[in-house]
Amino acid sequence: MSDLLRDSVFYWTFSSTTGDAYTGYTVADTVSLGGLPVGALLPSPYGPAFGAYTVTNIVNYEVDLSAHFGIGYYAEGATVLSSYYDANTARSLPTYYGSQGIPTTYGGLGEEFDFVPVPFFGIPGAQPGGYFEVGYGGYYLIA
Repeated sequence: MSDLLRDSVFYWTFSSTTGDAYTGYTVADTVSLGGLPVGALLPSPYGPAFGAYTVTNIVNYEVDLSAHFGIGYYAEGATVLSSYYDANTARSLPTYYGSQGIPTTYGGLGEEFDFVPVPFFGIPGAQPGGYFEVGYGGYYLIA
């Protein structure tokens, strides 16, 4: 939803305490970031036992992105997971929606999720060729 305030896109990496990680970006009103610096650590909304987000880049725009482009992909809170790193296999995997640039939530950090392809190894009970869900501030990586 457009609010006509200037927007920023901030990029982040979520590092789980299990060693798994995923990267993505979130759209926010520039003013709501309140001077958030690159390198800032933001704890999982489920607590530090789940992991933390590290801000890796911030791009500020002079316009409200959703009003400028006229589509919801750029609405405040739009969050995209772009890749997932599996520590057990040391493999990076593409995300289903993120690889297409499609946000899976407009709720911001802690609400992010996506699906990654199940490799032929390492996931008990998972069927190769399927997908498993990751996200929610590390909740699905530990729970």
